[in-house]
Amino acid sequence: MEYTTWYEFKKACENILGHSLLNETWLKVKPSNPLPWNDADVIAVLLLVGRLRRATGRITQEASIQR
Repeated sequence: MEYTTWYEFKKACENILGHSLLNETWLKVKPSNPLPWNDADVIAVLLLVGRLRRATGRITQEASIQR
């Protein structure tokens, strides 16, 4: 599928994730290439969100261990 607006693209990603993306996260994971975006871009965003979650989880775990 081809997405011609960032809004419809972001909504498609959020529907797959099952939750909304905060603006801070969206700015980190949104495609850098110009619109239109497609399903390959959706997959890339989902992978980046997963990486951010894992990285954040590690940071949280390390902080709690150091206390």
